[in-house]
Amino acid sequence: MHFVGADQLHGFDERLTSDIYPGDFAWAADWDARAHRDANGPSMARMAGLCTGSVRLDYDEQVTERACA
Repeated sequence: MHFVGADQLHGFDERLTSDIYPGDFAWAADWDARAHRDANGPSMARMAGLCTGSVRLDYDEQVTERACA
């Protein structure tokens, strides 16, 4: 769950992990920009190659572990 804003609990008693994204909209796309880059297009996947690990995979594993606990 990606919580945005000052209240990072949103009705829950505690957070089991931090969030992978900052608590503001700095990571969101700027739809008013003149030029857009498609970071999710097939050409980007070809350029990236095989993924052997990433901060997002590590984060997902941490969230899964804490949710199961």
